[in-house]
Amino acid sequence: QSLSESSGHAGSIDISSASLTIDGRGAGDTDKKHLKAFIRSEVVRDNGRAGDITLKGKAGNSHSNNVWIVDKGSISTTGEGGEISVFARNLFIDGEGRMEILRDPDTGEPLTELVPAFTGISTRVSKTGTGIGGNITINGNNGTIWIQQGGIIDAGTQSQYNGSSGGSISVR
Repeated sequence: QSLSESSGHAGSIDISSASLTIDGRGAGDTDKKHLKAFIRSEVVRDNGRAGDITLKGKAGNSHSNNVWIVDKGSISTTGEGGEISVFARNLFIDGEGRMEILRDPDTGEPLTELVPAFTGISTRVSKTGTGIGGNITINGNNGTIWIQQGGIIDAGTQSQYNGSSGGSISVR
């Protein structure tokens, strides 16, 4: 996780791996904190740029073989402009049909009824942020991309300010 809790920018994350699994199975609700499996670059307060996240193959190989994101696992950026690039021959995003109750991050009190639990890849401008959200690029090198049972790829905004917009999604 790369995190900025001030007006600064969050750092970038670069991962080189033959294969990667981000598996949130077993993520529960302990002391009102949600435990999850994730790779994340985030700006929490004020305006700042989220860092970029790049996932690629090991040295000499431009693509990872398999990337699995399952059951509340995620790759995400929150803040202006954090880009996500995934170079994988096979990408599997499987939400496994899981449901959860959204909670207030400060109090832990329930905000909603059951909703699908987030599993996937996301870039987002936060509620108090401004600017344009990051782009998501998935390069499959003629492989396969599976998105099922509530898996998501999303480039959006939650910003309450005019002029903010989500990024774009490119799948090759």
